[in-house]
Amino acid sequence: MTRPLRVGFVTADGATRASSRVRVLQYLPLLGTLGVEARTVAWGTSAGRAARARRVPDVLRLARWADVVVLQKPFQPVPVLRAVAAAARAVVVDVDDAVWEPAGESRDPAALAAARLERLRVAVRASQVTVAGSAWLARRIGELIPGAATAVVPSSVDLDRYERVRTHEDRRPVRVGWIGSPVNLADLDVAAGALAALTPDRARVVVISSRAPTLTGVDVAFVPWAPDTELDALCDLDVGIMPLHDDERSRGRCGYKALQYLACGVPVVASPVGGSAEILGAVPCGSYAADDAAWRRALGDLAGDPVRRAAAGAAGRAHVEAHYSIQANVEALVRVLDAAAGRRS
Repeated sequence: MTRPLRVGFVTADGATRASSRVRVLQYLPLLGTLGVEARTVAWGTSAGRAARARRVPDVLRLARWADVVVLQKPFQPVPVLRAVAAAARAVVVDVDDAVWEPAGESRDPAALAAARLERLRVAVRASQVTVAGSAWLARRIGELIPGAATAVVPSSVDLDRYERVRTHEDRRPVRVGWIGSPVNLADLDVAAGALAALTPDRARVVVISSRAPTLTGVDVAFVPWAPDTELDALCDLDVGIMPLHDDERSRGRCGYKALQYLACGVPVVASPVGGSAEILGAVPCGSYAADDAAWRRALGDLAGDPVRRAAAGAAGRAHVEAHYSIQANVEALVRVLDAAAGRRS
């Protein structure tokens, strides 16, 4: 009898980090049902340098135990990445954003970007395959690192969590919502003019985050993010928004907040950038908005039409169930891991 496939995940962080939850941790129960024995080590990007150094022995032990080790992002220094490659039987890199692009956290962004790209190159060249969260990311990694083998496993939601689906009624004002981390609050500026035009009479803007936004002229209800209340807050929205600046960092984002809205049966208005363009391109579950006029038109149309909101929300939920749920994508992930480990072609 073939023993279970052993997969060691080196996550960016623990459950407090969205990308670690979405790309790794929520898959673990399903992987066990498919003959995968998984273990994790959290690198701890928010920990200090000394704390991360203490994780290196754990990472190397995981690499030696596993049939394939998965490096999420990756964030490890180049010497650690090379040591993992030497210890591991096989390596997979997992990327769900433009990890080579700083998010405004450095006084020298050019130097930081160069260091991040070098880490990615070392990891990708040592790997059997790089798993990308979107088709755009897979293409871009191939451009940055010629010869890189890539596969796409989209960022996905757990349908067992997203059981409640929005029932749309003729509510006024409608609740137009955004969910995200504080580092991305500046994205709201893209849609600020359209949001101001709708509030306060036709819409109320809801921001679900760990920090309150500042939007001049916009009636904002701030909902502090918490794992226990996140879904209730999402399912109370009438429209979800994903405005993005059209830059390299945004193009690398996988559209997870759009998936969260759609999983709740909430229609989406999004900038046609990165993963959101791939998600909304297939079915009428929302609208693209490339400029201020388009944002005003799309939000105005949905705000005034509960029948349209309900139809778009239902189409979005079905789209997520078929293509963007962990239940739909876990077998594809296992096939990639099996192939990387040399157990299946």
